[in-house]
Amino acid sequence: MRLRLIELAAKPLTRLLLIASVLVISACSDPSGVTLRWTPPSQFDDGGALPDDAVTEYRVYVNQEMVQQIEPHLTEYFLELPSGEWQVTVSAVVGGIESRLSDPLDVVID
Repeated sequence: MRLRLIELAAKPLTRLLLIASVLVISACSDPSGVTLRWTPPSQFDDGGALPDDAVTEYRVYVNQEMVQQIEPHLTEYFLELPSGEWQVTVSAVVGGIESRLSDPLDVVID
């Protein structure tokens, strides 16, 4: 399995939406997927503080299709993937508003 570790950082939409900073700090050595780990966002894109309990869920996308909704208290998720090349992105949801998707993580499962 070949993995390229990159930072996933969402681009701000408007001053009302948060920055979903997602950082992949490790990749699983299991050939069936990848472990994603992230730091929860702490502010809105206008610099305002984001309350600790504001995120209601994280969403994981594979090739631009949502595949999993993650509880807001989790900061790690093992994503099972079959053999192939995949593009993984993550977003955060606050008050029913979803942030933009993070920059993509390219994953190759042999």
